[in-house]
Amino acid sequence: MIRRFLFLLVTVSTMGTLTAQQAPAARYIDDEKLMRSLEKSLLKLAEDGKVTRGKEFRSQMNRKTCDARPAAASAAVLAPEEIYTGCSGGVVMVCSAWKSDEGDGWETGEPATAWILTPDGVLLTNHHVFADAEKEEVFGIMTRDGAFYPVMEILAADRLNDIAVFKIPAKGLQPLALAGDEAVGKKVCVISHPDRQFYSFTQGQVSRYTVQYDDAKAPPVKYMCITADYARGSSGGPVLNEHGAVVGMVCSTRTTYYGEKNKDTDDDVQMVVKFCIPSESIRALLKSAPVSPPKAPDLPEPPRALPYSGPAPATSPTDSPAPAQPPKAQPVPEPE
Repeated sequence: MIRRFLFLLVTVSTMGTLTAQQAPAARYIDDEKLMRSLEKSLLKLAEDGKVTRGKEFRSQMNRKTCDARPAAASAAVLAPEEIYTGCSGGVVMVCSAWKSDEGDGWETGEPATAWILTPDGVLLTNHHVFADAEKEEVFGIMTRDGAFYPVMEILAADRLNDIAVFKIPAKGLQPLALAGDEAVGKKVCVISHPDRQFYSFTQGQVSRYTVQYDDAKAPPVKYMCITADYARGSSGGPVLNEHGAVVGMVCSTRTTYYGEKNKDTDDDVQMVVKFCIPSESIRALLKSAPVSPPKAPDLPEPPRALPYSGPAPATSPTDSPAPAQPPKAQPVPEPE
C-alpha cells in the first residue's frame, strides 16, 4: 500500500513537470529597449542626406491608387493565441524625426502602427501619420524583431478615408492577408502599439457599420465600428478576423459623456466608440485588389509564424534617458 502511494506521488509529480515543460513560456516585450533602438535609428537616418524627406512625401500624397497584390486569406479558423503568434510579425512601428525648433539637432515623435501588405515592402497606415510632415522630416519603421527600414515613398493616399500606402526597401517580409468586410457580431482583434505598449493584443466584435459626415464640405465616410480596445499609438493598426486576415484598420475614437464635457458635474465617460476603416476602402486604393474579392481559397495552413526572440539589441545602447518627447504624437484622433 505504501509502495503504491509512493508510485502515485511520483506519477503525479512527473505529470506536473511535463505540463510545466510543455507550456509555452511568456515572451516579455521590453518597451523601453525597443523605443531607444527606434529613436537611435531615426536620428541616424535624419543625418543621411539621401533619404526621402517630408517635402517629397507631401508631393506624393495626391497619388490615388497603386498596384499592390495582397496575400490571400486562409480558410482555417485560428485560436486567438495563433492569430497573435502568426500575425504580429506583420505589424510594425512607424515613427519620424524632424529638426528641433532651436535648429541644433533632431527630435523624435511618438510611434504609430503600420502593417505589411506585401513581402517586398509595401505597408499601410493612416493618412494622418504623414499628413503634417515637416520639410526635413524623415520616417522609418521597425519590425517586431528590431529590423529598421526608412520610408522611401508614398505609393497612394486617401485623406478622406485616412489611408496611406507606403514603401520601404525590404524583401522577404511577412505580409498580412487582406479579406473582405466582416458581418456585425463577428469576432475581431487588434494588434497595435497604444501609448508605447508595443504589440498589444485586444479582442472584440464588429459592433456596426456607419456613415459619418465628418466634414460638411466633404463626402460622407464609411466606418466599421468595433469593441476591441485601442488608444493613441494604435493609429494604422490592423483589425484581424478569426482567420488572421485584415478586415479593417484602426482610425479614431469618439468618447460619449453623460453630461457635457468640462461643464456638467456629471460629465462621466459612458462609452468610447472605436472607428475603423473598412476593408472595402483599403481595397479601393489597390488596383489589383477588387473591392468585392472572391472567397478566400481553402488553405489548410494558418498564417506563417515567425519565431520571436525579442528585439534585436542596439549596437551600442546607452544608459542615458531617451530624448525628450515633444507633442508630435500621431494619436488616434477623436472626430468632432
